[in-house]
Amino acid sequence: MICHTLMMMALPTKAPDARPASVGSVDSTVRPVRCHWARDEHAYLCDEVLEGVEAAWTAQVDGLGWPEPILDDDGILDVYVSSEGGGGAYAYGPPEDADPSDGRMGTAAHIVIDPSFAVDTWIYWTMLHEFNHVLQYSIDFTETRYLAWEGISTAVEWWSDRSLWPMDVYIEDFQSQPWVGLLGDGWMLDRDYRILSLYDYGGALWAFHLDNRTGDGAGGAALDLWLNNAQEGWDNEPDFIDALGMAFDTWAEGVLDFAVSRISVGTSNTPAWASQYSDAKFGIRLEDSVTAADLPTSVTPEFMPLQTGAVYAELTGVASGERVRIAADGDPSVNWAVFGYQ
Repeated sequence: MICHTLMMMALPTKAPDARPASVGSVDSTVRPVRCHWARDEHAYLCDEVLEGVEAAWTAQVDGLGWPEPILDDDGILDVYVSSEGGGGAYAYGPPEDADPSDGRMGTAAHIVIDPSFAVDTWIYWTMLHEFNHVLQYSIDFTETRYLAWEGISTAVEWWSDRSLWPMDVYIEDFQSQPWVGLLGDGWMLDRDYRILSLYDYGGALWAFHLDNRTGDGAGGAALDLWLNNAQEGWDNEPDFIDALGMAFDTWAEGVLDFAVSRISVGTSNTPAWASQYSDAKFGIRLEDSVTAADLPTSVTPEFMPLQTGAVYAELTGVASGERVRIAADGDPSVNWAVFGYQ
């Protein structure tokens, strides 16, 4: 399931609150939600759409404790079954602070889902994901990092319904590009490196780790991150990295904590918080594997790590008690850390 969250900052030319056409609609009987259809032959899909949003609302607001979504002036959350906007599914809200007195830059968002999602449980699954984006818009629509949006919402799918682990390819892509860190995304990988990747959604692995380390094991850390990420005004401070620093002593500690923890994923020591991903295909990308007999040697990664990113190499054949010296050489304007893990 692919979602394209449309942050206002990424789409400056989009008309405020532009919406697909609607030829008919039906309202939920239990929540303030309205489902629209662009073509009459797709009207029947609104039954599953409304069921999905109702389930998402119950799981995420009533269960996980997210604040109620900001609604339109008519007090309704609108969902459109439409192919407008390029297909797929997305959430979008206008760049307007709904309540300048609440300490947040929140806005009312709507959801669009393509009728092609009418297979298996894709509509239900997608509503869990997109409804969480609506909640994120209600807290801080100025956050510019896709991983904060997609990684969290993908993890929230599972916290909403424990049968819905994030798709394997998400985690594989995320683990295969650790040099990107928490600030990069799949759009950047495609544009700058010609790497097709679902990296943002794989950020759910980081969200699971964060919740295991600083949350309640049920998604509380993700909510805390977004609440601590909120601010008044257009200056995106604090951003989600600042919010990470509120969960740890510093944001750097949070980044390094995950850099070490993710090494075990895809091994026989896969931690419980990532138990679905014990297969070797989920292992961290290694730039090289060298033996002690090869020393001294050097390893040059294919891609130098970006801010908050890390690269990994394996050293084998080290005898018990033997000392090894490891040094890193990189951009002197960057704070570097070298760590060992057994």
